[in-house]
Amino acid sequence: MEINARVYAVATDEKLLEQVHQILAEKTYHAHMFSETLTPCAVLPLQQTWYGFTEKTEMTNGPESWMTCLQACAQVLMKNGAVVVEFRSPDHPDDYLEYAYTTASGKAGSGERIGLIGYTRASGNQDLITAMDEMFSGRSEQDRMFACRRKEKKEAIRKAKGDYEITADGVLKRYRGNDAIVMIPDEIREIGESAFVDLKGVERMIMEYEDYDAPRWKN
Repeated sequence: MEINARVYAVATDEKLLEQVHQILAEKTYHAHMFSETLTPCAVLPLQQTWYGFTEKTEMTNGPESWMTCLQACAQVLMKNGAVVVEFRSPDHPDDYLEYAYTTASGKAGSGERIGLIGYTRASGNQDLITAMDEMFSGRSEQDRMFACRRKEKKEAIRKAKGDYEITADGVLKRYRGNDAIVMIPDEIREIGESAFVDLKGVERMIMEYEDYDAPRWKN
């Protein structure tokens, strides 16, 4: 059975990634590798630089051969990176989709790529999921740069104007902060309809001079 696959790989060391690519090159054909360096930025809160590549491949054998291939990759990477393979059969493009991945203990697993969460627990690399999600997103470095600039500009405006935009008659016109629990100052008498528009992560509000929590907002 022929398997069409897309391989996502990230590692903390570029040389290790080259070894992984060599293993994949020996096991697959028609490989097209797209490499990228993932560095910490405003929209990519990584603790360190990660090196990654996305690779489209074809393989004549089924998932069992992929697991053998991933086992070799896992032995190279251990706690320093991971490989995820998303493969499907052209004979069943709609109903055949499966993931296989490497683990921090040098093994290969199968199933949902959520299995990489176990990797973070074993390796301590908490931002591996972030790095992998970035690879899966397909977002270009230019798109990431633009998003970073927008976020930095928004943060600069917030710092300059403060978290609360309040009218003269005490109406909260706009909340620019990013806290999950929002403290409502006593000077605010009314919350405007668009005060929290497009905001995510707000769990509740607390009145500044009340001795109880008032759950008044939920996204």
